[in-house]
Amino acid sequence: MNDPARPYNELPLLPPGLDIESKAVLKKCVGARAALAGLQRAGQLIPDQSVLIHVIPMLEAKGSSEIENIVTTNDDLFRQASLEEGTADPATKEALRYRTALFEGFKTLSERPITTRTIVDICRTLKAVALDIRATPGTALRNSHTNETIYTPPEGADRLRSLLANWERFLNEPTDLDPVGRHEVLGILDAVTARGRTVVLVEHEPTAAEQADAVIVLDHGVKIAEGRPAQVRNDERVIEAYLGSEDEAIGL
Repeated sequence: MNDPARPYNELPLLPPGLDIESKAVLKKCVGARAALAGLQRAGQLIPDQSVLIHVIPMLEAKGSSEIENIVTTNDDLFRQASLEEGTADPATKEALRYRTALFEGFKTLSERPITTRTIVDICRTLKAVALDIRATPGTALRNSHTNETIYTPPEGADRLRSLLANWERFLNEPTDLDPVGRHEVLGILDAVTARGRTVVLVEHEPTAAEQADAVIVLDHGVKIAEGRPAQVRNDERVIEAYLGSEDEAIGL
């Protein structure tokens, strides 16, 4: 058990070593999907959906700020949202910056996947300071009432960048997580193709290609193979691009 007062430099890498796809977790996933579908239907009934974009993030920002004992009121928050930030009190400014950071983070997704740069930019917006990856020790999460140390994060800029790089790979590289969702989608595609419709599927998981009639493989945006699944699977260019050459494998 890690000592909360010591930097957690042994923070385990992702993905987690334990089973996170237990029956209990998957049941929760089903409920979450149903809730999101309900929200989507409700959103379609709202004449001006920008209400969701503007109001909900601000309320979420207010709640997030309260966790850090930065308390403002709904009245102050919505009043200052339409005025110059300079007229707001510090707590309201902080909450409004949460909203701005959320929008900016969302906009970057159209340009690039979530990366360490995304997180740095969000933190800079939240704090209104030109922050970077933390290089100095001394950061800790403490109980504001008792001053008890609850958690001390890892220390050292190199270690933090390494952990964040691991987090990036976990987010952006294909994994075998969420097989339920993948099977649901493939089941829907089977029903569509059974009606004689053509479907183009972009997928990182190679096993999904086994159900295709034809497969095109890209490497850094360049087509390197095309054909039936069995042909593509055994293509030397595909093997080298995605599994590495034999020499590289031996070197590992």
